[in-house]
Amino acid sequence: MKKTNYLEIFLKVVLSFIGIAILSAGASFCRISGFGLDPFTSVNLGIANHLGISLGTYQLTINFVILIFVFWLDKGKIGIGTVLNMVGVGFLIDIFTKLFINLWGKESSTWMSLGYLIIGLILFTLGSSLYMSTDMGVALGAIAS
Repeated sequence: MKKTNYLEIFLKVVLSFIGIAILSAGASFCRISGFGLDPFTSVNLGIANHLGISLGTYQLTINFVILIFVFWLDKGKIGIGTVLNMVGVGFLIDIFTKLFINLWGKESSTWMSLGYLIIGLILFTLGSSLYMSTDMGVALGAIAS
C-alpha cells in the first residue's frame, strides 16, 4: 500500500495556488492592456459586465454549473487545483485589475498597452504552466473552452 505524503500534497497545493495567482495577475495585465483576454474569461467578463456583477461572482457561478456536469461526466478530472482555480481566478483578476489601475491608472499609450500585454502573456503562461505542473486537477475553463 502506498503511503500518502502530506507534505508533497501541501506543496503541490501551494504551488497550484501560486500558479493561479500568477496567471490571474497576467490576465489582469491583459485586461488593462485593452487587447483582450482568453476566450473563457472574456465571455465571462462580458456577461458579468452586462449583468452588473463582478467577474469573480459570475465566474464562480458559471464554474459551479460546469463543475456539476464535469462531476457527472468525468469526475476524475476534478482535484484540489480545480476547486482553487474555480473559486480563485475570477476574484483574483478583479483584485489585481483594481490594484493595477490604482497603481498606473486607466489611461495608457499604445506602447504602454503593448507592454501590459507582453507582461500579461508572460505571467499568464508562467502561471498556467505552474498550475498545470502540479497535476492537482483540470481548470474548468479549459474543459469548457
